Amino acid sequence: MYSGTLRMRIGKLFALSMLTVTVFAVVLGAEVLIPQTRIFTDRSDAIKRVDAFGTILMVSQQVAGLRAPYISPIFQEGAATQAQIDVTTKAAKAAEASFESARRALLVLDDGAAMAENLDRAARRLKDITTAADRAMSVPLVGRDSVAIKGFLPAVAEVITNIEPIMNRLEGRVVDADSSLAALLSLARTAQDLRVSAGNRAATLSPALSARRPL
Repeated sequence: MYSGTLRMRIGKLFALSMLTVTVFAVVLGAEVLIPQTRIFTDRSDAIKRVDAFGTILMVSQQVAGLRAPYISPIFQEGAATQAQIDVTTKAAKAAEASFESARRALLVLDDGAAMAENLDRAARRLKDITTAADRAMSVPLVGRDSVAIKGFLPAVAEVITNIEPIMNRLEGRVVDADSSLAALLSLARTAQDLRVSAGNRAATLSPALSARRPL
């Protein structure tokens, strides 16, 4: 029962990490990590923490994924189209849902309340960011709030950064239970870091694009 349940949690992490490093994840999982999961000392806690780590990783990916649907409408000359609004609304709701799932996963842990509080702060910050972006893109570029436009990408990166300590804490506790899982968690984090770094490079386009805004 334990082995099957933990493998399911591990599988979720693989699904995330394989977005960027498919071959390494498959080899690592098949040959090293999955057989090692049987040696967990605190099985119930280990399952919960691996599950929580996966949900927090998903939050980070959902937040990072908000950049793609928002970047065009907030920088384009005209107001956002209904199709663009629909896409950004869907992405924002998906991010909100991921925060809620992660919160539930954290609250079953003995030290989860403090982490959930930090997660809630990040969720509120993200809500403020998307609300400002939604308001800005609803009007033509000439009438938009320059702070909301120029600050969108850095603000999203800030939310991702604020989520990192939660993942660090969960990762540390899982590795304390079984050090053989360190490689898997590191792999998942590396894949996520690559995605975030790519988005941060895209943020350098913000000043150049916003320079078209009339004074």
